[in-house]
Amino acid sequence: MLNSVYGFCTKNSTKTDQLHQKTRAKSKILDICTIIVKNEEGAVTRAFFRSFKENFSQATVAWLILLAAGILLGIDGYIFYHMRFDSLLWTLGTAIFMVALAAYAMILMYIFPLMARFENTIWAMFKNSLMIGMRFLLCTVLMALVYFIMAVVIIRVFTPAVIFGEGLCALLCSCLLSNIFVLVEGKR
Repeated sequence: MLNSVYGFCTKNSTKTDQLHQKTRAKSKILDICTIIVKNEEGAVTRAFFRSFKENFSQATVAWLILLAAGILLGIDGYIFYHMRFDSLLWTLGTAIFMVALAAYAMILMYIFPLMARFENTIWAMFKNSLMIGMRFLLCTVLMALVYFIMAVVIIRVFTPAVIFGEGLCALLCSCLLSNIFVLVEGKR
């Protein structure tokens, strides 16, 4: 199991991967934050737009899939909320819903940083983000806590923090993710 978590970078060399080898997958702001965390200064603006252009198509497909899954989970959550304690179906459905919601959150937190660092198919990115999220559970919880605290600050304390909040969250999560990626790359 751990070999499959650590071996995700070198696993696939299918035709689809060969087509994508021309462009190094980098995800916009997470790539820039990784550069800042590693103290590798340079032309940040140029690197941002280059990363944006290189990763646009794969990231667009990923977020469309995540959007559809999020809408489906939102509808399910609405239905389970209005069923409240009516039957055994509610208990089982809510348990399955909570597991699916946790998996969705893990994928959402890890898929774009994986695109920023590694080149792989979209399906492999989804699978690997879930596996890394489960393998490094403490980091996953800390990243979720960073996003939760920022949401509370934006909603309750200082609404204009929405302007800088995503960048701050990306920087803090990049600090956590840089250690994970060092471990994952070391196991290849």
